[in-house]
Amino acid sequence: MTPRPPLRIFLDLVAACLLVAGLAYWWLGNTAHELIGAGLFVLAIAHNGFHRRWYGRIGRSARQPRGRLLIAVNLGFGLAMSALLGSSLIVSRSLFGFLPFEAGATARTVHLLAAYWAMVLVGLHVGLNWPLVSAALRPRLAGRLPPPTGMVLAWALAAGIVAHGLAAVFTMDLGAKLLNRPTLDMWDFTTRTPLFFVNWLSIIGLFAVLGHLLALAAARRTKRNTKGTPADTAPNHP
Repeated sequence: MTPRPPLRIFLDLVAACLLVAGLAYWWLGNTAHELIGAGLFVLAIAHNGFHRRWYGRIGRSARQPRGRLLIAVNLGFGLAMSALLGSSLIVSRSLFGFLPFEAGATARTVHLLAAYWAMVLVGLHVGLNWPLVSAALRPRLAGRLPPPTGMVLAWALAAGIVAHGLAAVFTMDLGAKLLNRPTLDMWDFTTRTPLFFVNWLSIIGLFAVLGHLLALAAARRTKRNTKGTPADTAPNHP
C-alpha cells in the first residue's frame, strides 16, 4: 500500500538527513557510515516506487519548461545516486567487504564527488517539486495562520535559509568539493558537530529555494506562451 503524502514527505526528509549524516564519516566511523548509506538507498528505491507514475509522464512533461528542468535535475540526481551506490560497493569495508573489488583512489574520488553533487541536486529536486510538498502539508497547517501572514513567514524563513546557505557554501568549501579541488576543510567534531549538520542542511535549503524560484519562472514562461492559459502546476515527481 502506498503511504499517504505526509508520510512520504517524512520518509523523503529522513532520506535527506541520512545523506547529510553520511558526510560526517570521520565522526561516525566506517560501519555507521555504511549503515546510513544502506538506509539511504532503501529509501531512494522506495521513493522511486511511490512516484513511479512520473516516468510514464516524461514525454508530456518535456513539453513544458518546468518539466524539462525537472527531467534534467532528476537525470543528474539519478546519475549521482547511481555513482554513489556503485562506488560504495567498491569502497565498502564492512557491509559489502566480501565483494571482490579493490578500493582504489578513483572509486573513493567518485564516491565523494557523487555525494557532494547529490547534496546540490536533492535541493533542486525538492524546490522544483515544492507544489507537491506544499499540497501535502497545507491541510496540516490550514487555519493556523491567515494566508498573508503565512506567506510572509514562509518567505522570511526562505530568506534566512538562503542567507545561511550562502555562508555555508563558503564555510564548507562547497565549490572546491564539487570540482574535486584540494581543500583544507578539517571539521572539528569535538566542538562544532551541530553546526556541521546545520550548514549542510542549509545548503540543501539554499538550492531548494533556487529550484522553487526556477519553477516559478518556468510557470510564468509557460503562461506567457499559452497566452493567458494557466500553467500546468500539477507536480511531476519521480
